[in-house]
Formats: sequence, C-alpha cells, structure tokens
Amino acid sequence: MKTVKLTDSNVIQKIIESGNLQTDGFKMPAIPWIESDVVKYATIKKLAVTIDGKLNVLLLTKNIPNSAQKFSGVVGTIYQLRGGTTAGLIATSFQVSCTRAYFQVVAKCSGDNKVGTCEWNGEKYLAIGINHLPSSTLLFSGIYTDDCIFKNVLESEITWL
Repeated sequence: MKTVKLTDSNVIQKIIESGNLQTDGFKMPAIPWIESDVVKYATIKKLAVTIDGKLNVLLLTKNIPNSAQKFSGVVGTIYQLRGGTTAGLIATSFQVSCTRAYFQVVAKCSGDNKVGTCEWNGEKYLAIGINHLPSSTLLFSGIYTDDCIFKNVLESEITWL
C-alpha cells in the first residue's frame, strides 16, 4: 500500500466537496499493549443522519459485562452538523472516549451528552446520546476498533444501564 501525504489545503477541500467522505477507516499498525483484531483511524467518517424530532443514541460497540475483553471502542471527535436556508443551524462537536478492555469500561464525553452502557435488542452496547432533536449529520474523526458499529437508534428503543 502506498501512502500519499496531502499537504495542500485546496486538494483536501476538493476531496471533501466531492462527497468522497471516508466510509471506512485506515488500518493502523500494531500498537504495543493494545490487544485488538483491528484498530483503525478515520480522518473524517460519515456515521449517520439522526431522526428528526426524536432523541437519538449512537451505538458504538458491544459490551459484555463481567468478562475479560479485548480492547474495543472509540477515541475521537464527533461532529454534528445541520444548516441552510430551510434548516436551523446545528454546528457542534464533542470529544468522546468510550472503550472497554480487560474487565473495565471507560465512558467519557465532553459536553452534556449521556454516555455509557445501554441495552438494545437484548444486547449490551457502549453508546452516546445525541442531544439535539432536529435531524443532523454525524461525522467522526479519531481511532476506533473494527467491531464498532456506529448505529443510530432512537433513545426510546434502548434502556440505559
């Protein structure tokens, strides 16, 4: 695989404007003390469009309590964007660190978004609540493991644990 370093901001802007947002991240080389099948990084990854008028939750990765687990989860920034001549403005970002390994879970988020473990369809997940009710687009930049699903669901469909 050949690596190309983009340093020209005009080239980067044209890639973004073309709509060719990253759909999957780039696999990282092995990291000492990180036991995981695949760790990836995303420069900018489109995650979901939230459901209008409802509280949304972004499911990140499955969580199996009381069992030793490999490293899994996300560390990065989630961007929430919306706006135009017919849509109110939402332009916000928040830092998230939602990971699990060994017998531990770390679930932190900047701002007032709810973050932690929830249950959806009989499975337990690490998740983050999305506070804005109007529909918006969620983007992600950071490190995540291959088992992350980044699935947007209604908060009414989950139970926070």
